[in-house]
Amino acid sequence: MTRAESIKETEKRRKAGAYKREQRAKLTTRQKEEINRKREKARKEREMLLEFRRRRKEQLEQEKLERLKKKTGREGIS
Repeated sequence: MTRAESIKETEKRRKAGAYKREQRAKLTTRQKEEINRKREKARKEREMLLEFRRRRKEQLEQEKLERLKKKTGREGIS
């Protein structure tokens, strides 16, 4: 198999996800655990960021409503 064919074959396996599985199978248990810890940490960080954004959005909407209530209250419009 030529180098070009080998590269093409590797690319096919990468796209299928097989390459990553093969590479991971070569790792030690400790290395696999480390990868899992990093992945879990990243997932938690993403979840926390999404939660923060959601809360901030709700807070801004609430403040907007309160300002609107104050504004309409002053003008006497109910």
